[in-house]
Amino acid sequence: MRLFTQLYTELDETNRTGEKVAALVRYFAAAPAADAAWALYFLTGQRFKRVMSATLLRTWVAEEAGLPRWLVEESYDAVGDVAETLALLLPEQGDGSDLPLHRIVEERIAPLRTLDEAGQRALVTRTWAEMTTPQRFVWHKLITGSFRVGVGRTLVVRALAQVAGIDPAVMAHRIMGAWEPTAADFRALLDPDTQQADHSQPYPFYLAYPLEGAVESLGPRDAWQIEWKWDGIRAQVIKRQGDVLVWTRGEDLVTDSYPEMQALGAVLPDGVVLDGELLVWQEGAPLPFNVLQQRLGRKQISARLLKEAPVILMTYDLLEVAGADLRALPLAARRARLEQLAATLPADAAFALSPIVAAPAWEAVAALREASRERGAEGFMLKR
Repeated sequence: MRLFTQLYTELDETNRTGEKVAALVRYFAAAPAADAAWALYFLTGQRFKRVMSATLLRTWVAEEAGLPRWLVEESYDAVGDVAETLALLLPEQGDGSDLPLHRIVEERIAPLRTLDEAGQRALVTRTWAEMTTPQRFVWHKLITGSFRVGVGRTLVVRALAQVAGIDPAVMAHRIMGAWEPTAADFRALLDPDTQQADHSQPYPFYLAYPLEGAVESLGPRDAWQIEWKWDGIRAQVIKRQGDVLVWTRGEDLVTDSYPEMQALGAVLPDGVVLDGELLVWQEGAPLPFNVLQQRLGRKQISARLLKEAPVILMTYDLLEVAGADLRALPLAARRARLEQLAATLPADAAFALSPIVAAPAWEAVAALREASRERGAEGFMLKR
């Protein structure tokens, strides 16, 4: 717990990217694999659902610290963070816990789910007595399901890649999809010789970002492929080993929610990965995003909803063919392969090829962009 708390503190105290990456590298190079696996789990945005009530914690802190409950509430109003408030109010008792992070998870967090209130209090107060104030702060974050720290996945990937001595793109792919926070899985992530064995695993999503400055600063117009930017859900449709899988950019596996994509997968050749946007599409145009929202999180889709909110994949890119990763090919080559694939699909497939915008000069592109809303789009995507 000491190493993880130190890492959290270092990440929380700086806004400098280089310092954050350096702190992550130090941690992942020094931490035991079993601890590093759980650290990676938390740092990539995964967390336990709340296992402890913040209300109970406030009551217990008041009693343990000999404080009136109103003072705990006033302190929270001043600090603005429950985990930090409670950590600061408890009296310092020792030199801190030497329990490694994986044992904190296994012995101090997981049991809280099954204990009664008296058992929970005994375990929580025992843990408080062993920890320093900074350790309690992180512990509170973990047990209340509020663990967040100012570091993005990209920086975590960069640090892990540096520790492993592999390309960041390879590391990004490895931590996508299914892996468990175990020592064995963490060692496999760092092993340069590890091969991608999970056929369900998507590729990392390359996300759009706003253009700053004049569009003419991008250079010649013909050096760029221009497509409409749609307001849907970014997704990959995967067909491997006969299985069809649909992943969203948030790393959610949503295959059951989109039977249209399962039907699309049925007509795709094996070993194909499509990158695109899930859109509700009727009569040649997208419906507003709030219509698509009716489909989110549903595992059972009624016939009525399928009729009222039919989903297609507006396909941007072809990432894999016959099991071969195509990402190293130029965009123009992948686009040509995608058009060839599209020509083989049935006309009624839930598939559309993202149209390339034909405009001879940047001035014409700017004029076309003004019509984005009329098309149900948000603007353009510019791809070199």
